[in-house]
Amino acid sequence: MSAFIGVTAHWICQKTFKRKSAALAFKRIVGSQTGVVLAKKIEEVITFYELHGKVTKVITDNGANYVKSLKLTEEETNTESHDDEPECFVPVEITDLLSEVDVSATNVLLPEHERCSAHNFNLVMSKDMDAYSFSTNFASLRDSTLSKCKELFNKQNRSSKVADLIKSKIGRYLLTPVCVRWNSLHNSLKLVSKVFKTQNDDICGVIEALKIEPFSSREIEFLDEYVKVVDIVANALNVMQGENFMYTGLSTPTLLHVREKLDNLPSLQYCTELCGAIKTSIEKRFPKLLDDSYLKATLLHPFFKNYKFLKNDRANTRLRNRLIEELTDELGSTRSTTETAGGSEKTTLKSFKVLSKFFGDDSGSGNSDDDNDAPSNCPTAEELLRIIRLGPFRDKKSRHFRQYCSITNFTCSFEGYELRKSEDQG
Repeated sequence: MSAFIGVTAHWICQKTFKRKSAALAFKRIVGSQTGVVLAKKIEEVITFYELHGKVTKVITDNGANYVKSLKLTEEETNTESHDDEPECFVPVEITDLLSEVDVSATNVLLPEHERCSAHNFNLVMSKDMDAYSFSTNFASLRDSTLSKCKELFNKQNRSSKVADLIKSKIGRYLLTPVCVRWNSLHNSLKLVSKVFKTQNDDICGVIEALKIEPFSSREIEFLDEYVKVVDIVANALNVMQGENFMYTGLSTPTLLHVREKLDNLPSLQYCTELCGAIKTSIEKRFPKLLDDSYLKATLLHPFFKNYKFLKNDRANTRLRNRLIEELTDELGSTRSTTETAGGSEKTTLKSFKVLSKFFGDDSGSGNSDDDNDAPSNCPTAEELLRIIRLGPFRDKKSRHFRQYCSITNFTCSFEGYELRKSEDQG
């Protein structure tokens, strides 16, 4: 059995603002996959492509060996406890990690480590909800409902006759989940819930023919409510794992928007506990959600007109002033041209459609594009901050969008040039 490490690079093109990516390496790992071994492999790739000083962060999933390899090379170690996901491919024994030699003797130097936000968010549902201590009433109702759904999925997968029966009764096959993606289970449950609403007699006939225990009315109601709650998380995950439109500036508003939507759900009969568990898990897995670096990245994203998630006026003022100072310093050392606006406009407008679908009208974004207040071609830091808050720029002739290009380099400094590492075995 062989093990491999894959490394990709992700960056923002300063001419188009588009996210770019490239596969850098797919290397064989010989021997134990210890922290030092993984760290050396990553450094080899960075050195080969002469990326030292250009890579801002190394992004990995939460496998214990990944996290260990990066912790060994960081100047500061995060002492908080994380319930990391076990490796999907090659388990790493604790003794391997404890027996690591002092990495300072190996001269391995890597950029700051960041856990993949999408993967971390995925663990909220795929791991944390299974480990959460729900009440007996909720757990029993959830388990009985989901077990009947899974029995239905299994029967379709194992028999072509059953699959044909289901299709003849409801007009299509059921979606069946795959083990590597929890949202595939959500999509499968969502379809079952929809069929119960629109074709109740048909699906009940299928369940009876397959000799599956019938769903009670409580279980059908629970399934509908469960799907509504989890759908909020699934939609947010679609935003966070997007290849083209996901930026650092979206992390905080996306997660806080999930929390807000869970709080604003209509009165729940069965899944109040589930909402609380999801919010608790988000707080645990994203302790840096309101760090300045994330908040400033959000302020620099043109989709958001006003960053209204901070309730503290003093914190808003402090953040605004720090951002203005850094903008002023950046503009003093380098000046971007406005000729890049044409290439980036199409990408930005397209991304707004994706984000508007998730955030809706109350996201803090806006349609304001008042040309009467348009600043000059060389805006000050104060004017740039005002321009940022005017977005989104949906008008293709918008002068504000061209002005926004003046802070391209500054925005890219937050988004960074990141390496992503994945591991596989064959």
